Amino acid sequence: MADIATPAVHSLRLQSSLKIGDGTPTGADNLYTDPAGELSVGYWVSDVTSMPVNYTEDEVCVILEGRVRLTAADGASETYGPGDHFFIPSGFSGTWETLEPIRKLYVIREKLTV
Repeated sequence: MADIATPAVHSLRLQSSLKIGDGTPTGADNLYTDPAGELSVGYWVSDVTSMPVNYTEDEVCVILEGRVRLTAADGASETYGPGDHFFIPSGFSGTWETLEPIRKLYVIREKLTV
């Protein structure tokens, strides 16, 4: 019987160098990217800001600290805070507003074209 390789479990410990509210607009600590480059997991921080977004990837977010508001191009908006989790599909277009300095855990899947 052939040995089947068991995938390793990857720790998602937050690195202390990634701080919120220190005047840095945004920062990321990508902790894992799969070998194909389609899936990534990590932490992202942002100071108060507002920016247009056009997603080409699917993203799951878990807000750990702070508050953010997402407003779709059609005007629909949702506000999220600590403990909230949400999914942003590829194709979403709108505005990302960081209302309070945030820290989020993200899982991003971007389908690569060959």
